[in-house]
Amino acid sequence: NVKTGRYPFGIALSPDQKKVYVANVGMFEYSYIKSLDKDRLNETALKFTASAYGSREMIEGVKNDTLEFVGLGEMNELETFSVWAVDVSKEIPEVVSKVKTGVLVGEEEEGISAVGGSSPNSMVATDKFVYVSNGNNDNVSVIDITSDTVVSEIALKLDDRLGNLRGIIPFGLATSPDQKRLYVAEAGINAVAVIDIETQKVLGHIPTGWFPSKLKVTPDGKQLIVSNAKGYG
Repeated sequence: NVKTGRYPFGIALSPDQKKVYVANVGMFEYSYIKSLDKDRLNETALKFTASAYGSREMIEGVKNDTLEFVGLGEMNELETFSVWAVDVSKEIPEVVSKVKTGVLVGEEEEGISAVGGSSPNSMVATDKFVYVSNGNNDNVSVIDITSDTVVSEIALKLDDRLGNLRGIIPFGLATSPDQKRLYVAEAGINAVAVIDIETQKVLGHIPTGWFPSKLKVTPDGKQLIVSNAKGYG
């Protein structure tokens, strides 16, 4: 067993099978309020929110005569909304890198301050890069496996005439056997994006069923298998 970040959701193996990549979609790790009696929940549970979102009390916690709870920590810690690499070539697996992807909480994006994380949910690895689908950002982060840094981001934009509309929700990834094409399940628009890996350009979108979530390319590279989480739609 290897400790991960918060809410490990996606996992991928490098082609050389020496590294495992884990995508963490969670923000906080919660704990019980100290005054809570599990046998007397109605009487001892709080009748109000313990702290405001983003407040000092939320981050550091509170301890006074009537209330005590452990703080949730900073919203942009490496345990949250991140991709961790685990070296599995050793006898004891070891976490060797922690990388944040997408827009950080509080970061300005097109004049709007982000209140939620990027939600990196799925990954696929090639010989040079790890591709990460950021469900809340409608883009794919590209991580260089040698430097363990994000070197670029691929925007999954449909058409300039749609302006700032959001909701593509990238939710799964696959590459062709020759590592020339990247396929991205676009759960919010019921399609799969086709991306040229060399140029990082979106070549087009293939219609699918309802909420495409996971993808696989057959070994001969001729067929793309799409798992639609909500059926035909």
